[in-house]
Amino acid sequence: MFRYAIIIKLLACGFFATLGAQFEHLSLEHGLSQTTVKCILQDRKGYLWFGTSDGLNKYDGYNFAVYRNHPNEAGTISDDNITAIAEDQSGAIWVGTTRGGLNRFERTRERFAHYALPVFTGPAGAAENESAELPFIFSFFFDQTVTTLYVDSTRGRHELWVGTWRNGLYKINLAQIKKIGINFARDAVVHYQHDPADPHSLSDNRIRALCRDQKGNLWIGTFGGGLNRYDEATARFQALRYDPANPHSLNDDHILALHEDRAGALWIGTLDGGLNQLVAAENNLPSGPAFSSLLKFAHLPFDNRLDNIENVFRFMHYRHVPDQPRSLSANAVTAILEDRYGALWVGTFGGGLNQLDRATGRFTHFQRDRFNPNSFRANDVLSISEDAGGIIWIGSQLGVGVSKYDRRKEKFVHYKNEPADPQSLSDDVVWSIFTSPQREGPVWLGTYHGGLNRFDRQAGRGRFTKFRHDPAEPQPESRARHWRGQSRRVVGRHF
Repeated sequence: MFRYAIIIKLLACGFFATLGAQFEHLSLEHGLSQTTVKCILQDRKGYLWFGTSDGLNKYDGYNFAVYRNHPNEAGTISDDNITAIAEDQSGAIWVGTTRGGLNRFERTRERFAHYALPVFTGPAGAAENESAELPFIFSFFFDQTVTTLYVDSTRGRHELWVGTWRNGLYKINLAQIKKIGINFARDAVVHYQHDPADPHSLSDNRIRALCRDQKGNLWIGTFGGGLNRYDEATARFQALRYDPANPHSLNDDHILALHEDRAGALWIGTLDGGLNQLVAAENNLPSGPAFSSLLKFAHLPFDNRLDNIENVFRFMHYRHVPDQPRSLSANAVTAILEDRYGALWVGTFGGGLNQLDRATGRFTHFQRDRFNPNSFRANDVLSISEDAGGIIWIGSQLGVGVSKYDRRKEKFVHYKNEPADPQSLSDDVVWSIFTSPQREGPVWLGTYHGGLNRFDRQAGRGRFTKFRHDPAEPQPESRARHWRGQSRRVVGRHF
C-alpha cells in the first residue's frame, strides 16, 4: 500500500551537481487538461487529483478524467482555475477556485455542488490590484479566491475551514451538509470577517495560512492583520500584531507561512519582518543571538478577559541584518520546514535558503552565486519539503528546475529542462511536489508550463515521465486501476 505526503511549495539550496536523470512527462497529450499544475491531493481511494489553471484532473494510474466549468450545464465545477483541494471524512472532495468560490464533488453522482459563500460587503481588505505589487505567489489572487482549505477532524470535529483573499474566513459544519445543492444547510456555515468596531473580530480579511497546534489552538495568519488565535468558547479572535512600542511584538503584520515544529513551537514567516517564533511572555528574551532551544513555548490557555494577550505571548525575531553575515539572508519568509533531524529550514524571497542553528540563533545560507556554477541558481524560494528517505526537495520562482539535497552525502542535485533531451524535466518552474514516504516511491512534480512530471527513482539514476495536455485528445473517465493509500490534504499552495 502506498502512502503519500503532499507538498505544494518548493525549495532551494546550496551546492548542485547536474545529474543525467530521465523524466517521464505526463502532459496535454496524455489527457492532462492544462500544463500549469498548482495543487495535488491523493484521496483515500488512491486517486490522484491535480488542480490546474484549466480544470480539475483525476488520475487513476492509466488516464485522466477532467472536470471543467460549463456555464449552461448544472453540476459542473464553478471555475476552472483551481487553487486548493481537500478531502473530508466522508470522502467528499472540496475544491477552492480563483473566481468561483468553493465546490464539493459528490462521487456517487459525478457532479459538483457550488456553495455560495457569503460575500464581504464592508471596507475592502486590499486594493483591487494589490496582488500585482506582491511576489509571484500572489499573482492569481482575486476577491473570491480561496487561498486555503483545512479539514479539521481533531477531537471529534467535523469542520472545513475556508480561507479567502478578501472575504475573511469560513467555518463549515460538515455534519450538516446533507446533499448536493447550491446553498448550505441552515446554520452549517459561519462567516468570520473583520469588523473595525469589534476588537475581537478577525483582524484582516486576507487569509494566508491556518494551523491547528498540538494544544488545539487554531491560528490564522492574515496578510495585513498579523496573527490571530480563535477562541472556540466565545467564537472570538485574539490578534497579535506589530506594535512599534513593543520590542517583543510580532514585527510584521503580513504573514506568508505558519509552521509548528515537533516540540510545539509556532514559527511565523512574514513579508518584511523575517522569521518570528511565538514564545511565552515569561521568557527573558536576549537581545543578541537567540538560544531558542531553551525557550518555553507558548501553550497557555485563553484568558477569559481576552485583552491580555500581549502579556501572555512574545515573539523572538530573526531578521536580516546587513552587517551580520550569519543573520537571516532576507526578510520575506515564504516557507518553513523542520526536517527529521530537527534542523529548521527557512526559504526566503530574495535570499535563497537558510538553515537555523537553534543553539546559536545563527543561519547557514544557500544562495545563488554567479561565480560558482555549483551554487543554488535562484534566490526566490517558494517551498521546502522532505521525503521518507530524508531527501529535501526544493523549488523556486525563477525557472531553475527542481533540486534535492541529501544530508548524508552533503550533496545537492539539480534537475532542469534540457531542450535536446526529451526525458529531462519538462519545465523549470515547479509549482507543486508530491512525494511518497516510501524510499523508492515516485515523486510527482507539477510545473508552470510543462504539465506533470513523475520521477521514478528506481530507474537507474532516475527517470521522469511527462504528462501533457493534448487539445485533440478527449479526456477519458477513470478506470479501475489506482493507488490505494491514506488521504492527505494539501499543505501548501501556489496560485
